[in-house]
Amino acid sequence: NDYRPDIYMFNTVMNAWQQCELSNTDKSISPSKKAEDLLDYVCKKREEGVECLGPNDLTFSICLHSWCKSSRRDAPKHAENILRRKIESSKENCDIVVSSMDWNSAIAKWREDPTLGPDRARKLFIEMNQRYIDSRDERSAPNVVTVNTLLDVYAKSKGEKSAEEAEAILNEIIRSYKSGEGVIVPNIISFRSCMDAWIRRR
Repeated sequence: NDYRPDIYMFNTVMNAWQQCELSNTDKSISPSKKAEDLLDYVCKKREEGVECLGPNDLTFSICLHSWCKSSRRDAPKHAENILRRKIESSKENCDIVVSSMDWNSAIAKWREDPTLGPDRARKLFIEMNQRYIDSRDERSAPNVVTVNTLLDVYAKSKGEKSAEEAEAILNEIIRSYKSGEGVIVPNIISFRSCMDAWIRRR
């Protein structure tokens, strides 16, 4: 049947909901939740054996980045949840790759939670780095954007020791690079984010 819907059609609709996040002013409607509902639907259909509706790499990425655009207070938790669902799916489908951009987006979203953000972002960074060490897949390797994103989460945090922790992270990245253990080279944004953390320190 040429008119049977497939995953590409669902991706198109999900992407439309993602675009709606940019202009959504109706707080009673969550475009990201609509996108996640579609993700839930295609995942369920895939489990039921409907091969043409199996979610692919783009399906998860659209949903993840939609939550990253959402202004809902619980959006950081939803974004991380979608990231973890993509990780699990990548174990069964080699065409699904949790990219550096996916990790960076989920980490960045935690800057909107000045209380829980630093701890959750740091744990994601540690997990991302460990998964890269285990897999050596360059598509998911931490990079300077990852480090800068993590430091920015600390800079926007309300934690009493956020500045000290941000500086410790930057110093460890520098030490790791100089010793030859790491390949990430901090840039001016890295130092600026660390300085911002100290400027905003209570």
